[in-house]
Amino acid sequence: MAPVPHLLIVDDDKEICALLSKFLAQHGYRVSVARDGRAMMQALENARISLVVLDLMLPGEDGLSLCRRVRADSTMPIVMLTAVSEDTDRIVGLEMGADDYLAKPFHPRELLSRVRAVLRRVGPPWAVRWPAPAGCWNLPAGASTSPAASCSRRPARWCRCGPPARRLRGFHRLRRRWLRATAVRPFAGVV
Repeated sequence: MAPVPHLLIVDDDKEICALLSKFLAQHGYRVSVARDGRAMMQALENARISLVVLDLMLPGEDGLSLCRRVRADSTMPIVMLTAVSEDTDRIVGLEMGADDYLAKPFHPRELLSRVRAVLRRVGPPWAVRWPAPAGCWNLPAGASTSPAASCSRRPARWCRCGPPARRLRGFHRLRRRWLRATAVRPFAGVV
């Protein structure tokens, strides 16, 4: 059974959250909702989120700074959803790291199409844990490599000392395994 993409909708408007979560759930997605930046960051730490639908204007921390924070630790897809439809705002949103930008008012089917397109570009497995797996590759020889181990610079949960290629090794291993499992194989006896 293929994994179901888990979407996180971050918007302070209750009606939009209810409408979108119901609509996206009807189309086969798992949906979680967050009303502000703090709830969003908590959801990202506790769940395997595939894509974030992020409103630009939120109480407290705005959507652009949240997008920047997510981009600092992850390549998780982000679709910006906002009432601001100026070209300069779209450009700033995309340059901050959003993968797509949709202005309100919008049709839910358009959002669904954009979510599908972004997930298609990212490719499975979508649910890469955010932040990146804990543990430090900058430990002395013979030290424990469990998530509880860390270098002296940061707590293990946030340690990113190793080179990016080593941090991504586990992800690439999972991707290769998935590609091998889903590869089209010819039938026996067919040339």
